[in-house]
Amino acid sequence: MDNYSELKTIKDKVLGEIRNGDIKTIPKSFFILKNILFILLVVIVFAFVLFLSSFIVFALQVSELWYLPIFGLKGFELLLSNFPWILVVIVMLFIGLLEFLVDRYGFVYRKPVLYSALLIIFIVIGLSFIVRQTNLHEKIYGEIKGGSLQPMKYFYDNYTKPSPAEFHPGTVLSIGKDGFTLENRDKTTIYVKVSGNTKIGEKFKVYPGGRLLIIGKIIDGQIEADAIDNAPPEGRP
Repeated sequence: MDNYSELKTIKDKVLGEIRNGDIKTIPKSFFILKNILFILLVVIVFAFVLFLSSFIVFALQVSELWYLPIFGLKGFELLLSNFPWILVVIVMLFIGLLEFLVDRYGFVYRKPVLYSALLIIFIVIGLSFIVRQTNLHEKIYGEIKGGSLQPMKYFYDNYTKPSPAEFHPGTVLSIGKDGFTLENRDKTTIYVKVSGNTKIGEKFKVYPGGRLLIIGKIIDGQIEADAIDNAPPEGRP
């Protein structure tokens, strides 16, 4: 039997089963609804990834961990050891899910998985910084402080507070003989002792009301400053 005859036989058989009711056709509306739901899922996953990745940037800026690299190697060590890696892992897992979804739907047809995954990562990073310019997270955090959106309070509070025991961002209240009194973010005060071994930024200036970034251990109720510098002009968001 040639190919034409074989195909005709299969076609006649399928048509016969359809006429007899053995095979039921699926309505076109089913496929339309399926595609709409699939696209909606992609949009939701992408929006979540974008929200969480932009929140990471927001949290690093508010906690001022973002500025630790100005202290060189020690600053990088503190930043890496206190980076919100859990959030990064969650973002990467959802980027993996997003890659799976768009690959399944055909948005990246015949593109190597690595290339499409890197493309998604670059898009997410770029859009995250754009989202940061919208003050979205400042508005949400403001609502939380105002008593709204309380289920998100712990999440925002936990990641926006400086956590390293040796990192002390704060505002200068008064200047003493060998240091100054610093007001922390939680409005508590502590004395910062500056010695000849303290590494000081090139353009360092200390004055009441100025914001400083300090690395040092707390010994006998005061900070023994190992390194000190002014906070960047833009300050916290």
